[in-house]
Amino acid sequence: MATAVAEFILPDLEELPTPTLLRYLPQILPVLARLVTVPSPEVRRHVQTMLLRVCPLVAPRGPEGPPEIRPNKGEV
Repeated sequence: MATAVAEFILPDLEELPTPTLLRYLPQILPVLARLVTVPSPEVRRHVQTMLLRVCPLVAPRGPEGPPEIRPNKGEV
């Protein structure tokens, strides 16, 4: 199973155009998360590539960087 995932499924996902990837991201991201811990290093490499591509789409960062997290007044 890992061989099929590594050879056919994940490489095809890597080739998806960004608009298509965004459309199916709610279905793709949970599957990628489950594949992070599989024993196959080849599958994990593909998953890493996909996550590096997906993360900026999910949590874009502006030129000023991530927003500062400030506690509410009275909180420490």
